[in-house]
Amino acid sequence: MESINKYNPNATYKPNGGQDLEVLSAKDLYKQHIVVSEVTSSLSENLSGARLHSPKRFKWGRDKTFLATFPNIFVKYPLGGFEGHIATNKKYVNWKNEPLKLWQTQLNFATWCASSACGISSEHLTNDKHLLVMVLYRFHVYYHIRRIFKQMQTPLPFETSFKQFNNPYNKEEFLKVCHEYGVDSNPMKYRGQYFFSSYQGGTLTYFTDDSMCRWIIENSKGFTKTGLFMISESVRAYVYLVLSSQASARSSIVGDDASAFTAQRVFMNNFEDVVNRRVDIQQDIKRYQDMLNYASSKVDYSVGQGIYMLPSNMDLNIKSGVARYNNKILISDTNLNLGINKKINAPFALETFDRAIHEHSSRASEKVSRASEAATSFQAAKGARDLAKGARDLAKRRKGHPKLNPTVGPGLRELVTSLKPSSTSVSSHEEEKIALILGITTAFSIWYMFKGSSLASI
Repeated sequence: MESINKYNPNATYKPNGGQDLEVLSAKDLYKQHIVVSEVTSSLSENLSGARLHSPKRFKWGRDKTFLATFPNIFVKYPLGGFEGHIATNKKYVNWKNEPLKLWQTQLNFATWCASSACGISSEHLTNDKHLLVMVLYRFHVYYHIRRIFKQMQTPLPFETSFKQFNNPYNKEEFLKVCHEYGVDSNPMKYRGQYFFSSYQGGTLTYFTDDSMCRWIIENSKGFTKTGLFMISESVRAYVYLVLSSQASARSSIVGDDASAFTAQRVFMNNFEDVVNRRVDIQQDIKRYQDMLNYASSKVDYSVGQGIYMLPSNMDLNIKSGVARYNNKILISDTNLNLGINKKINAPFALETFDRAIHEHSSRASEKVSRASEAATSFQAAKGARDLAKGARDLAKRRKGHPKLNPTVGPGLRELVTSLKPSSTSVSSHEEEKIALILGITTAFSIWYMFKGSSLASI
């Protein structure tokens, strides 16, 4: 696994405007092809060998995906010109003194935290070898930008309280976000380097709605400690959204029929709920583990070392549980590759599995039969002794009766038959002999006492 996909305790990133080129567009983040199952291993295979130069032109083939269009928050980014005197213009005053009240600065800050501060670069967001990896990191960036704005209580462009040049935010929550993501809390570090334009690397270009992507670093030195935590949260959210939406709709989320569209709608609704919820790590992990029962494959896909893993096939599995997989390894370690790892959480071989079940069942059945027959023999012997005692008492009470019940004879024969061990018994030979002898002896004793009683009454 490459170093950019591993934790680096020495990796630090300072907000400096990111990179000169806009490798991504805002559209790449708010309009995403959600990968449900990665059938192919690379973009070139997915496109039957047709390599594309720009990630904006990705086409999707045999992999199971669906298009998710999230609210476009990457608008109204440029500041534009002034109206009136520059010294009293609110736009200029905030840019100079309180830049975090500008929507442009707020978007710069959130983008930096969600990507660069975690160690995520444009390399992760344009990966053409592993589609699910690329989509997961794009989902992560958009998801965390939205989470940050929710925590900071920052109005979004489509909300009525939004003000492009004087947008409110919670300063206390801003400091908490800085601590959680391990970034500088100086708002000046996140404003545009120039008021009308951004000057980097000797190139002067004007701001566009996509210019927030300049705050995503071009090259990564590895994940930060915060990155491992935040990316794992995104993995759990991604898996939960894909699987829970299908479980709710009882349908695959991939397709063009009504049931698939219903699952996709549930996905979008659940996304907003996840963004707006309070983070509960224990509940988050439990929900992730519970949702794995609905996946059609084991947990075998790694998006980076030290990060939670996910199933490579998240198409709906209505049955409860994925048969014969242990799914115990949930965090990628040093021995795993980026993408699918077929040997991880490996299933039992089918023949070995079935043979083990058969042998175990046979042994258990044999033990139960032996225990049952032994108990039966013991009960028969005890019952025979009780019958003999009862027969002696009965013979004494029957003295003086003129006749003997004629059904006693056949009843004795039935008693002897019932006391014989079954022909299918698996008890020992000695147990069978003891039970038979006791049965015959008892029956004979009963017959003899009843006969004596009858003769005495004549």
